[in-house]
Parts: sequence; structure tokens; C-alpha cells
Amino acid sequence: MTLAVTIPFATPPEEDTGAVLFLEHFKESLNSLEVSHYVIEGEFPKGILNLSTKEAKTTEYSKDLSTLLPASNLHIDIHSYNYETYPDWIDRDIVLGVLPTFTNTKLLASLKRYLIDVSSIYIEDLILEFSYASVLSELIFDVKSIPLYLNENSVALYPVVAEKLAEFVDQIGPSDYSETSIEDNPMQH
Repeated sequence: MTLAVTIPFATPPEEDTGAVLFLEHFKESLNSLEVSHYVIEGEFPKGILNLSTKEAKTTEYSKDLSTLLPASNLHIDIHSYNYETYPDWIDRDIVLGVLPTFTNTKLLASLKRYLIDVSSIYIEDLILEFSYASVLSELIFDVKSIPLYLNENSVALYPVVAEKLAEFVDQIGPSDYSETSIEDNPMQH
């Protein structure tokens, strides 16, 4: 099992500070479980180039995605938000994104059940045009993607959420990514 982790807005200024902070906890948890993973961080500030859109096509970020996604079994695209970026989500600790027609909703529902004890978690539709890494992962490389949005006001939860997310990734196998096999996964019960 190899996991690809992306943070398109990792470069200051205007970086997703919550996502960057969460990544440190998540990498630590993945390493402790010996989960093989790659991390791809955007090299441009959000205000200069939006790496969550097709503007990313000619960047090193996109080249890294094209190299590492085919070598991965699962992709997690990490973002963070606050009242200014997603005011409707401010009462939610975590939002899992759904890309219409692409996302394995059973995988997201399973992850939601796994994390529900440690955070308020919701599943919301995303706009394809602003989900470059996940669309590339799903459409071009056929690698299941989990768009993960973290509330920057829920920083205290990041260590336990990172640990639980790493456990989830470690416990599922490649067959668990298919639409038909997710519901038979014993870890969900």
C-alpha cells in the first residue's frame, strides 16, 4: 500500500496553515505505522497560482503528481479552511469532499464512520474545477482520492485525527477501494 498526500497550498504567504500543521502530525502517524507514502506540496503561494485548478498543469507540482500518483494506491488531498474561505463549514471540524461521478462515496462513508468519534465530520460536494489533484488522481490515473478539508479552528483535534486517518489508511487494502468491496469491509462494523 502506497499513499500519495498532496497539499496544494503549502507555500507562504496564504498557505493553508491548518493543512501544513496537520501534515506534520499525519506524517508522524504514517511513519509510526510504517505506511509507505509520498508528500507533494505546492510550490506557489495561493495568490500567485491556484494549484487546485488547471493552472497547475505546467508546474513542478503537476509533474510530481503525474510521477507519483501512478505509483500509489490511494490519494489524500489536504486543505484547510476558516470562516473567510468556507463560512458555511465553520461549525464542522472536517469535511470530506465528493467529486460528482468520480468519488468512491462508500470509501468516504467508511472514513466518516471511522473518524466520527473524534470529530464532527461531514461529506460535501466539491466543484471539479477546484479539485485538480483529486480529478487527476481519479480520472487520469484511476487512483481513489479523498479530498480532506480541515477547520483551522479545530487545531487541537489534528493529532488524534491524523492518528485515526493513518490507522484507516493502514487497515484498508487495495480491494477496499472498489465500490463493491467497501461495504464488506469488517473494519466498518
